[in-house]
Amino acid sequence: MGSGVGTGRGSATGAGTGGGANEIYPPQVTNLALLPMPVPNRVRPYTMVAWFDVDERGKATLIAFNPSKDNGYNRRIRETLQEYRFRPATRPDGTPVRDTVSVTVSVP
Repeated sequence: MGSGVGTGRGSATGAGTGGGANEIYPPQVTNLALLPMPVPNRVRPYTMVAWFDVDERGKATLIAFNPSKDNGYNRRIRETLQEYRFRPATRPDGTPVRDTVSVTVSVP
C-alpha cells in the first residue's frame, strides 16, 4: 500500500499506482549545440554548467553559466547556449510545466 489517501498503491490521492501529484519530469534538450571550437588551450580543462528556465511551451531562458578563464570565449559560449532548445517539463499526466534544468559539458 502507498502513503496517499485512497485504495491504491502510490503516494497520490485515490486509486492507482502513480508516483504522486508533485513528481515532475524535467525538461529535455532537443537541440544540443556543442561548445565553440576550437577551445582555447588556456581554458582547458573546463567543465561548463549552464542553468536554464524552461517555460510550459519549451521556451528556454539562459539563467547563468560558470565562465571560463577567457572572456572572448565566454561570449562565444553564451551565443551557443542561446541555440539550445528544450521540450518542457511535464507532470506524470503529460501536462507541461515551467521548470529549471542544468546542462553540463566537459572539455578535457
